[in-house]
Amino acid sequence: MTITINGNGTITGISVGGLPNGIVDTDMLADNAVTAAKTPLNTITHYDCWRLTANTVDEDEDPLGSTTTIERAIDGNGDRPGFGTFGNPMTHSGGVFTFPATGYWKVEFIAAIQGSDPNQVSDSKIAVTTDGGSTWEPLSRGMGSIHDQGGNDVHNTNYCSLVVDVTNTSNVKVKFMFYNEEGSTTIGGNENYNRTCMMFTRIGDT
Repeated sequence: MTITINGNGTITGISVGGLPNGIVDTDMLADNAVTAAKTPLNTITHYDCWRLTANTVDEDEDPLGSTTTIERAIDGNGDRPGFGTFGNPMTHSGGVFTFPATGYWKVEFIAAIQGSDPNQVSDSKIAVTTDGGSTWEPLSRGMGSIHDQGGNDVHNTNYCSLVVDVTNTSNVKVKFMFYNEEGSTTIGGNENYNRTCMMFTRIGDT
C-alpha cells in the first residue's frame, strides 16, 4: 500500500490501531478526546417527591395511597412555592408507583408518626415488584416507637430506603406500606409541607 503525506497534514496508507481508514489525524484525535470527556456518565436526570396530605389515625396502609390521599410535592393547588422536581414524574395508581424511565433509582420513605398512647410501635416498608404487581417483596424496612408521655402527643420518624434496578418500567414498580405493630399510631400528613413523603431519584443507567 502506498504511503501518502497529504497537504493537510494527514498521512494515509498506514493502519493505526482502529482509527478509521488508517488515517492519523491529530485534530481528529483531539476532537474524539474532548467529545469523550464531555459525555455524561450516570448523571441524575430525574427527581420526584410525593407526600401524604393529611393525618391518618390507627389505620394500616398497604399500599399507602390506596385509601389515603397522596400528591406530588410541587408548587400548585395552593401549595407553598419552592418545591423542586425535574425530569418526567412518577405516576401512581392506587398507591402503586410506576417509574418514568429505566435505570437505578434511589427510593426513600419518611413516615412521620405521632401519638399519646403508651408503647406504640409502627412499621414502614418499601416493597418492589418485578412482574408488574403479581408478587411483591418488602426490601426495606423502618420502625419507630412512641412511649408513654403522660397523655401528651409524642413525635417520631421512620425512615427506610433502597436502590431499585428498574430494567423494565412495565414490570418493576414500588409501593409503600405502613402498619401499627402495637398501639394506635397516627401517621402524619400535610398538603402544604412534607411530613410523610416518598422521594425518587434516578442515579444512573441500568
